[in-house]
Amino acid sequence: MAYKTEIESCLSQIAELKQSFQAVKDSEIIPLSFFSENMDRLDALKKDVFAVESAQLRQMSEHLQKSEEKLKEQETAKKPAEISDTVPPAGEPHKNILGDVIVRKVYAADLNRSLTLNQRFMFARELFDDNRETMNKAFNHIGSCKTVAEAVDFLDETFHINLETEAGAALRELLEKHLK
Repeated sequence: MAYKTEIESCLSQIAELKQSFQAVKDSEIIPLSFFSENMDRLDALKKDVFAVESAQLRQMSEHLQKSEEKLKEQETAKKPAEISDTVPPAGEPHKNILGDVIVRKVYAADLNRSLTLNQRFMFARELFDDNRETMNKAFNHIGSCKTVAEAVDFLDETFHINLETEAGAALRELLEKHLK
């Protein structure tokens, strides 16, 4: 299991969160350090969960590619390759392998899930005038965009977002990862 250390780290973060909450559950006043320490733990937990998810998706993609290669080898052994087998008829799109489709859908499906806490605050503050609800609606709409250009046009036309700023450049980079 390639992601055993990440799972162990998740379990450790969860145990620390539990201890921290149990320590303050009967307190009338909770120290301010409680919040920042637990937000840091949650960030670490989130990163570890995403690492496990990414490792799992990579394994699935590799497995699907190997399976596809085996099927192609078996088909090639049965009959000689014909041009019609390798090139789709005019007007028909190339078929994607399932691993590509899965990876693309996971990343593009929910942009909000991929944001770090710092990015969430930075984008809300600098690009959406501290309006998180508007930002969340924008990101939900971006999830339905097919290309980076379409997402950028939507952001520019609807919210007049300047992608030349530091926060704008970070958002563009995130969009490019999710809408490949």
